[in-house]
Amino acid sequence: MSACSLTKNVPDGYYLLKKNKIKYVEKVDFEYDLDAILKQRPNQKTLGILLKLRVYNLIDSAKIVTKKNERFAGFQKGLKKKQKRYDKINQKRITRAQRKGQKEYRKKVLSDTIYNHLLLRERLKYKFGEEPIVFDSIAYRKTNQQIINFLRRKGYYKALLSDSIQIDTVKQTLQVTYALDVGPVFTIDTVFYSGDSVMVLNHEAYLKTRIQNDQSHPILGKPFDIDILADYREGFAKDQRNNGYYKYSASSIEFIVDTI
Repeated sequence: MSACSLTKNVPDGYYLLKKNKIKYVEKVDFEYDLDAILKQRPNQKTLGILLKLRVYNLIDSAKIVTKKNERFAGFQKGLKKKQKRYDKINQKRITRAQRKGQKEYRKKVLSDTIYNHLLLRERLKYKFGEEPIVFDSIAYRKTNQQIINFLRRKGYYKALLSDSIQIDTVKQTLQVTYALDVGPVFTIDTVFYSGDSVMVLNHEAYLKTRIQNDQSHPILGKPFDIDILADYREGFAKDQRNNGYYKYSASSIEFIVDTI
């Protein structure tokens, strides 16, 4: 199998996605989450080889269809023969039942009338093989925005994201590289609590317990991370339900944020 066969099923004007990766200016502990945002993944490699893609390209779809039609025609022919045989058997059963004065008889009915058998080459191509992953410009644009949205949820509001696309017109391949500098993280330096006086007192008790158990304030000094705030809100709501406020939910708590 030659290298050019990799793009055998890539339409003209499109490119096989060779790489789609993020390069980090500084290491972050959520690289896995950012990598998971990438909308498109290049074809899977096995021991460094695009084995699944090669298998997919090697097997001719048209030949599969032709062979499948032949097998289906034979299946249909077999069903007709079987149906004729069953019709004769049923007629004999009807005659026998009538002779005995019976109104009912056990009818012999065809089963397995749906053809759903897969050819070996069909299994290899569509079950094991993998069709070429073609670069999708819409997914590419969405990825840019989703990376920024994710970073903002984590408290990074000054992130710098750039990207570059390298196209090999000869091999009909393309690779995307994102360069990411997450910048400084915004942290929570001051917290004020307001609301119903009873809930404020309940929260003071909850906060005191959390600080004693965790040996630190649950949100003060932490990154302005939406997930951290959501966990804190859910934690207090659960504490209230455990203490008799059965309908109290996390949606009852609101955060108002200001920056200096």
